[in-house]
Amino acid sequence: MASFPLGLEFMLGLGTKRRGHLFVMAGVIAWFLVAATAPGASAATYVSCIRYSDGNTYEVLVKKPNSCSFYVENGTPDGIHIRDMAWRDWGSAKTTSGGTYVGNMNTRRPARLTLYRKRPCTGYGDIYTRMSLKIGGGAAQIVKLARCV
Repeated sequence: MASFPLGLEFMLGLGTKRRGHLFVMAGVIAWFLVAATAPGASAATYVSCIRYSDGNTYEVLVKKPNSCSFYVENGTPDGIHIRDMAWRDWGSAKTTSGGTYVGNMNTRRPARLTLYRKRPCTGYGDIYTRMSLKIGGGAAQIVKLARCV
């Protein structure tokens, strides 16, 4: 019969009838640890947005943003402004949202966007690096988003 060192069974409140409970708890904890580190386990997923502060612009990684000035690689310095977004399937290989495009002179148009092409971002998880953007009745355009900051 297994015995615990230094009276551990009493520190844990385990009498002779409760030893089996410890092994069940250990099994459950081990199962959660294996499930959390399994290859299919999802890491946090981000997209690169621009934040304005003190007259400067900063690139930040955001999870499931409601509003974002998408930081475009080799694009406009102010980004592409989309607000009122509601995401479907965030964190999957492809996520979609509707929203409102806000352009020059505060022009507003409905927008449909799809983020895809996830790439690893050291220290954070994954980051979406492509966006398919359709503004109003126009054709969808592929936009190359900034990579890991």
